[in-house]
Amino acid sequence: MSVLDPACGSGSFLIESFRLLDEYWAAEQPGSTQDQVRERRSRILRENIFGIDLDPQAVEIAQLNLMLIAVGGRDLLPDLTRNIVVGNSLIERESAGKWFEDAHGSAVAWDHISPQGDGKFDVVVGNPPYIRAEGMDRAERDYFMGGAGFHPVGRFDIYALFIEMGLQRLREGGSLGYIVPAAFGTQNYGEWLRRQLLTSFRLDALVDLRDMDVFHGVGVEPMVVVASRATPSEMVRVSKPRNRGDASRPEEWSVWEVPTATFLGMPRAMFRLSYREAHDSLVSAFERFGFTLGEICYCITGFVAHDSETGASKDRLLTEDTADPAAKPYLEAKEVSESFATLVPVRHIRYVPVEMHRPKFPQLFERPKLLVNRVVGKGGLRASVDRSGIYVNHSFDCVVRFSDLTDAPPYARGTREAQESSASLSLDALAAVLNSSAMSGYFQLKHGTGMDASPANLRALPLPPLARLTEDSRLADLGRRMVGADEDRRAAQIEELNQAVLDAYEMKAP
Repeated sequence: MSVLDPACGSGSFLIESFRLLDEYWAAEQPGSTQDQVRERRSRILRENIFGIDLDPQAVEIAQLNLMLIAVGGRDLLPDLTRNIVVGNSLIERESAGKWFEDAHGSAVAWDHISPQGDGKFDVVVGNPPYIRAEGMDRAERDYFMGGAGFHPVGRFDIYALFIEMGLQRLREGGSLGYIVPAAFGTQNYGEWLRRQLLTSFRLDALVDLRDMDVFHGVGVEPMVVVASRATPSEMVRVSKPRNRGDASRPEEWSVWEVPTATFLGMPRAMFRLSYREAHDSLVSAFERFGFTLGEICYCITGFVAHDSETGASKDRLLTEDTADPAAKPYLEAKEVSESFATLVPVRHIRYVPVEMHRPKFPQLFERPKLLVNRVVGKGGLRASVDRSGIYVNHSFDCVVRFSDLTDAPPYARGTREAQESSASLSLDALAAVLNSSAMSGYFQLKHGTGMDASPANLRALPLPPLARLTEDSRLADLGRRMVGADEDRRAAQIEELNQAVLDAYEMKAP
């Protein structure tokens, strides 16, 4: 069995791999002499343990740590210079080019390090580095995004490349086990890899360690991904330590299974770690009508106001000259902390599309719309109706009926059928649905507690029949009454609103 850690550091994962292999052979060969034990351990190091790291000092420490734990002294130390090597395991020597050798050190010759000369291993383990794309050297980032055999997307993180490389290095039947940020399960840049794990590999296990202080104060919520180069299975095992302070007894963890098809059916094939099969019936109850928000409304973020060329911030466009024809009432989500808010902008911004990175288009702001805070608060989704033409930046999502965008750019108009259907939609009723605890519960089940209300997530929100969302509907009346309600009235009305939403979806209260 060949075990690879492609970012081995000082060798922690390789040391544990060595221990497990040594324990196995000790049980298989009881009664071995001291010389036989030393020879066995030396053989394990030479034939089973392989590591790569960019840092020469870390590699030297890893070699020494492994040798000392294997033979317990400095005599007869095995030569590990072929097994534990300096290099960048994301770069193949054949494709790197001189620019990489000059700027970034050694590329890896997989045919030299792998035991069978094919660049394949039985096990790939480790804790790959976490580096966002913007923190990488520009030339290196361009290399990864320019046909180096990887599938990076947007503001990717380098650990995703290590996952992809690790899967490529698996021999048939081999397994990969990485500890990575839990964000891998939800971020856009991980979608392609998640689909690969679900459809082209066997996703054996996901371990939720988000509640554990794994890295002792470092602000990363981790998870473990275990996958094999084998036929995909119908179920994925998910586990989580019950004791937040101690993950050392896996036999006491909570363990459940999630159908592979369920993860594939999630938006962007997300790994929803808290999802249980018991949630399927609740999610299905919301989705039974097969009708989504994106079918009748255009959902997009507000403008991005910085200057594309200079990077100058939106502040250059803020103005107190309300007589300027370009001056528009302006609001940011940080100024709106609650749902059903009374929206009163106190600032103005000069709306000059040619000076903005992503200006969107005027109809998006000037037509009646729903403003949804991009950041999902502890209470869930937060939406408010605006009919006064407030201009907003990308901290809000704008939800506008297609019937109000018939003169907008073609990509935002929707179909004729969508325009006709949305004409009867009440934004107050829609606000009632989005602000209900029922919809926030669905959103958390489907998208997770750490997700933002992205336009894609909003477009996918399931709606009840349109007849329940008209201007004369119960939900529209409740939505209007919630605006400006004091705390006591709001508390009394919210229960009625939640029940009305459940009725609209033809669901019973839990």
